[in-house]
Amino acid sequence: MANQQPLLSLIRNLASRIVPAQTDAASNESVGQNQWYQHAQKMFARKDYWAALEAAERARLKHPQSDDVWQLYGAILQAMGRPQAAQASLERAIELNEANAAAWESLSQIHTASGQSDEALKCYQRAAALKPEATALATKQVEILTHQQKSDEALALAEKLSTDFPADANGWTSRGEALAQLERNEEAIACYQQAIQLTANQPQVWFKLGCALHASARFDEAANAYEHALELNEYQPQAWHKLGLIRLDDFLAAVEEGRLDEAQPLWWEAVNTGHRGLTQGWYQEEFDTLYTVAEMGHWQLAHDLLKEATHNERLTPLKYAVHYQLTGKTNLLEGLPPAKRVAAQALIAQWQQLAA
Repeated sequence: MANQQPLLSLIRNLASRIVPAQTDAASNESVGQNQWYQHAQKMFARKDYWAALEAAERARLKHPQSDDVWQLYGAILQAMGRPQAAQASLERAIELNEANAAAWESLSQIHTASGQSDEALKCYQRAAALKPEATALATKQVEILTHQQKSDEALALAEKLSTDFPADANGWTSRGEALAQLERNEEAIACYQQAIQLTANQPQVWFKLGCALHASARFDEAANAYEHALELNEYQPQAWHKLGLIRLDDFLAAVEEGRLDEAQPLWWEAVNTGHRGLTQGWYQEEFDTLYTVAEMGHWQLAHDLLKEATHNERLTPLKYAVHYQLTGKTNLLEGLPPAKRVAAQALIAQWQQLAA
C-alpha cells in the first residue's frame, strides 16, 4: 500500500494541472457557473473523453439534481462506447427534467444504434416537440420512417419540414428520399436539386440525386451527379459502384452497336471505376457483363477481355469456357481446380444447348 502513495500523489498532481482547481463557490452556484461542468464541456468538445468524464463526475457530485450534468455525463459515456451506462444517465436526466431536449436526442441515438427504431422514433419526437426549430430532429424521424418502409408517413413529415423551413436543405433532401422510396423519381429529383441550390457541397445529396436520375434512365445526368459527389468526397464506394454500372452499360451499348474498336477502352474504364469502390457485388457485375458479350456471339472480344482480366477469380470459369468455344480444345479445362472446371463445363453445356 505504501508503494502506491507516491503514484497516487503523482496522479492527483497531474489532474490538478489539466483541470481547474475546485473553488469554494457558494452552494447556490448555478450549473453553468460550475468550473467542472464548464471544463467537462470543453474537454468533450475536444474529444478528450477521459478528462471530460472526470470533470463531469466532479460536477455531478456538486450538482446531483442537475439534469444538464446528467445529460452531459451520459453523452460522454455514449461517446466512449458505453451505451448502457449512458442510457441510465440520460434517463436520470429526463427524470429530473422531461424538457431536456438534448437528453431525448442522445437517448434516441442510443436506441438507433441498438436497432430499436420504434423507441428511437419516440425519443426524436419528444426532442423535436421541445425544439421545433431544430430541423435535424425532424430529418432523423423521416430517416427512421423511411427505413421502416412507412413511406406515406415519412413523406408527410418531410413535406411539412420543407414547407415550414423552405431554406433548409435537410428538409428537401428528406422529402426527396421519401419520394424516391415511393418510386416518384422525377419529384425526388426536383427536391434534391432544390437542396443542392441551398447547399451545393453535400456529397450525399449529389449521390442521391444520381440514384434518382439513374432510376429514371437519365444516365448521362446520373453519371455527372455521381462524379460531382466523388469530387466532393472520393471515399464513397456506392458512388463508384453506381458510376461503374453506367460505364458497363456504355460498354455493352458499344458492343451491341458494333463499335467494337471503342468497346475495349470502355470496358477498362468501367472496371477501373468499379474497382475504386469495389463493393461486394462488383465482381459479379463484371461476370454478368462479359457473359452477355459471349451470349451475343462476340467470342473473340470476350476472350480478349477475359485474357487480361486477371484481377477477378470469379471470371476464371467463363474465361476457359469462352476459350473452348473459340478453339474446341479441352486441355486447358483439365488443369482447372475441380469446382472451377465444373463451372466452366456447365457454361459450355448451356451454350451448346442454346445453339442446338
